[in-house]
Amino acid sequence: MTRIVDLTHTRGDTFDRLLNLSQSVLSFDEIWFTVRSAYPESSVTDESDALDSGTLTGGEIVSTGARQVQVTIENTDWPVGKLVYDVQVRSISGQIFTIVRGAIKVYGDVTRSV
Repeated sequence: MTRIVDLTHTRGDTFDRLLNLSQSVLSFDEIWFTVRSAYPESSVTDESDALDSGTLTGGEIVSTGARQVQVTIENTDWPVGKLVYDVQVRSISGQIFTIVRGAIKVYGDVTRSV
């Protein structure tokens, strides 16, 4: 079952979240985290138009054990407003599961010289 978790974030800050995996996904070989401005059409087959994405093999996601993963995305120059995201896993047997999805409310930052 997919959990729905809405988040908040400040534009430009490092996105660093600890996310819980569902109990039904005990072993996996890949995890994807994707942020978009809107849900893509079903004809979209990659993340090339995503605002940001990260993977376990790419290093942006770290498995912390105990059914948790740490997602860290640097330099989030995301637009202010409501974005959508999801986290999907591929089990060792090749099944794909969306374990969490939701909205990210992005607030503007005041300091822009950093």
